[in-house]
Amino acid sequence: MNRRFSILLVDDDEDARFLLGAMLRRRGFEVEVVGSAAECLDRLEAEPLRIVVTDVQMPEMSGVDLCRQIRERFPDVVAVVVSGAATPQVMAEVAEAGAFTFLPKPVTITALEAAVLAASASSSALRGSALPS
Repeated sequence: MNRRFSILLVDDDEDARFLLGAMLRRRGFEVEVVGSAAECLDRLEAEPLRIVVTDVQMPEMSGVDLCRQIRERFPDVVAVVVSGAATPQVMAEVAEAGAFTFLPKPVTITALEAAVLAASASSSALRGSALPS
């Protein structure tokens, strides 16, 4: 089943990238994986994708900072954050940074799929709305 959009999965943990990527692919999504926020931004520069799924705790640039960069540089891209750092402070930072939603690890495929589909619907609505100048 082709969901007609690709997901860019960002996690510095190779096992997490493999597991989350495999889960999403089994549900019919096209998934690209990268190991850092810098790689994610480079990939989005080449061709913006609709959805980014990112971890929070990564070296060099956190997932929170990545969400800020995505919001600023790629306003049509929607970020979904999946992290084991599910503290109220982190969740507030993620929301402030512009992420669509936050899912605590371990995440179920059902919750991840629902979040990705909702983020895609939100992205489609944003693309379809024209704001007056």
